[in-house]
Order: sequence, then C-alpha cells, then structure tokens
Amino acid sequence: MLNADQIALHYQHKPVLQDLSVSIARHQITAIVGPNGSGKSTLLKLLGGLIQPSEGTISLARKPLHKWRPKELAKKLALLGQNPQAPGGMLVRQLVGHGRFPYLGLFNTLSQHDQHAIAWALKKTQLEELQHKPLQHLSGGERQRAWLAMALAQQSEILLLDEPTTYLDLGHQFQLLDLLKQLQVHEHKTIVMVLHDINQASQFSDRIIALKNGSIVADGTPQQVVTEQIIKQLFNIDVSVVPQRYGKVIKPLCLPLETQNQLTSNSALPLRSAAI
Repeated sequence: MLNADQIALHYQHKPVLQDLSVSIARHQITAIVGPNGSGKSTLLKLLGGLIQPSEGTISLARKPLHKWRPKELAKKLALLGQNPQAPGGMLVRQLVGHGRFPYLGLFNTLSQHDQHAIAWALKKTQLEELQHKPLQHLSGGERQRAWLAMALAQQSEILLLDEPTTYLDLGHQFQLLDLLKQLQVHEHKTIVMVLHDINQASQFSDRIIALKNGSIVADGTPQQVVTEQIIKQLFNIDVSVVPQRYGKVIKPLCLPLETQNQLTSNSALPLRSAAI
C-alpha cells in the first residue's frame, strides 16, 4: 500500500532520517513515537509526499508519490500537520469545505455529495453548532477539531496526522482518539499518527513504530514495543509496564518508576513537612 524503501533525508548535510524502510498496512492504526527530534514528523511528511527523500523511494500502490497528480493523491491520502494556518475570518464550515478540493470540477462548485461529506465531518467532530463561527473565535481544541474535520471531509482512505491531540484537554483527546478508532473499524480507514503519549499509542494503535536519532528502534504491536527495555532505550527513563484491560483487549500500560519512587518517598515524610 504505502511503502518507504531505504529512505534517507539530509538537511544541510546532516542526516535526519537514515536507511529507513517501512510498509504501512491497510486498515490499521499505526502510531509513530519517540523522543523530540527523533524524526517522527519528518517521516510523516515524507509518507504524505510533502517533502522528498534524499535517498530511496516512497510509493503508494507501487507508484512513486512524486508521479501522482496532486488531486489524485489527495483522494488517496490526507495529511494534517502541526499548527496549520488558515486565512483570517474563515468560518469553520468553509475550512472543512476545503477538504473537498480534490473532487471539485471546472467551476469549483460544491455538489450535494460534497455538502453531505462536509456535514458528516462536522458531525463526527462535534462541530455542528460551531460551523458558522470564525476560526479565530474558537479555542485551541476546537480549532484542532476543525482541521481534523477538513481532513475527514477529504474522504481519503489514508489519514496521516501529526500530533492530532495537540491543544485538546484530556476528555477531548480520548474522544478524538476513539473517533479515529471508530473510523478505522467502521469506515476501514488506514491511520498513521504521531503521538507523544506512549500509553495513548498503546491503547489506540495496532502497531507502533519507535524512532530515535532518525532510525527505527522498534516496530511491532504495542505488546512488542511498549516494554521496559525499549522505553528505557527511547526516553532514558525507568518504567514499569503492566497489562491493562481496555474493553475486551489487554494492552501494556507504562508507569514511570521515578515518579512512583518520588511519590512513595513524599508519602513517607512527616505530616508537618508536607504543610511547609
């Protein structure tokens, strides 16, 4: 489906990614994790065709990305990057409507099917009541959902999302991740997303790709990747990994030991010390 074959990327003669190969499976959620500066967002941009590799090839359906026409590629995959910008005064519904650009004809007129797709995306992201508000009047979390709605309106089979939970409070983070899971299960979407929270990656993904210093450290199921040894290698922190049930599924839950030790130590202090 979507494949990167021995790709490398250099910036000002410095390696950002090196000798990296990955094949994205259909109808799965793949999370890309790793420390800051590990190349997570860069890999996502490469997979979306936003930048070209210095070496190697990236292909979709066995066709190199650079040979796809932009509109045809946009029908296959949608990329939502970090901190996207929109013109001032744009309304939520107008932004979401931009997701239909690949399907517009000569006169750029939205069809009834386009309007249905926009309405569906607004409903899925719980933005129906805000669709006529300017983007600058929304909270950070509401704007993030509006951009996601635009990506959903594009109705591409593949969604590439760079830190989609940014600016969202904890409740909306899980609502969004649950929405992505429902899209995978019921709409057969293929989703690749960069996440910082290793436990969210474990809970909501089928596969985790762990990067460090531009190379793949681990690639497999959450059970294979979220281990004490790999987390130590990635983030240089000691953790305890325990099984956690999510509905009918058991996934690994990562607990930092340093925090646990600190809490245990603090709880042993005299009561008068805690009041200082």
